[in-house]
Amino acid sequence: MALMTPEIHHLTRRYAMLSAAVSVITHPVPGVDELVIVPIHYCFSIRMAKMQGVEIWDVPWRRVHKIVWGGALLRFGSDIALGFVPIAGAVTHGLTAAALTRFLGHYLYRALTQEEPAPPVTMRAIKESIQQGITSAKSSLASRSWRESWSLASWRARVVP
Repeated sequence: MALMTPEIHHLTRRYAMLSAAVSVITHPVPGVDELVIVPIHYCFSIRMAKMQGVEIWDVPWRRVHKIVWGGALLRFGSDIALGFVPIAGAVTHGLTAAALTRFLGHYLYRALTQEEPAPPVTMRAIKESIQQGITSAKSSLASRSWRESWSLASWRARVVP
């Protein structure tokens, strides 16, 4: 897997934080946060393509649609399950929005920088990515500060062998 450039990592992190913040703010109304996050993910996809110097037409849009809308469906399921629990619902919404944005960022970076076609996307991969994002967020929050867990140096330490 290709290592993200610092600029792309920063863009992904900013959009993940934006998605999480918007999701927490719109959390009280069921389903609204999923619909608000969808345009954010499409803006993120376009911005990443422009940063990579890729034409908008060359982005694997079918797979991006699958990630964005499949992720929205999975997030809506968590909204139904935990959305009415005040603290747990807001935290889960923020974490799932950030995890989905990071998954989209890693997928797009890999798809836009490799010469072979973009790898297929499955709902299982999206679900596992969201679950992994929640698990890693819980463990990193328990072990150190939130700011450290999202820092570029911390990310490089986990990714670079």
